[in-house]
Amino acid sequence: MPGRYVKMIGASDLPLPNDPFIQIPGLKTLVRFPRDQFPREMETGDELLYYAVGGYKKLFAQVRLAEDPRRDVPTSDSEVFRRWPHGAAIELGPHLDYVEFGPDLWDVNPRLMDEIHQGVSHFPINQRDFDLGVRLIQRAKLVQASRCPTSSR
Repeated sequence: MPGRYVKMIGASDLPLPNDPFIQIPGLKTLVRFPRDQFPREMETGDELLYYAVGGYKKLFAQVRLAEDPRRDVPTSDSEVFRRWPHGAAIELGPHLDYVEFGPDLWDVNPRLMDEIHQGVSHFPINQRDFDLGVRLIQRAKLVQASRCPTSSR
């Protein structure tokens, strides 16, 4: 059975832009992990819910790992490599173009908010909560289609 996780994307001092897949195109194909938190427990087929930290604090995508995580995955951005050197190729699933339309993690399960604190890269989530998160992202995609975003940060 594949693992399910919530994956923090961005940082309090480097918040995710409202249109992350446009501003950070590599986010469509690769997930990165911090230097001190190599995800030994993750493997090909595991699924992640992306959660924007720093600014919007919203769920905005579901992805599946297309490979096992690797150490020291190159990138042209030296600051990104310094902070998040490890990575894994992903297959992008349901996602939002604009994070502002994303559901709150609280709406999936209020207890999940207790898992989010400084330095946490990812944490496991049960199947029921994961499936609800995906449904909420899909619902938010319909809302997004009928509205204009407020901004791109």
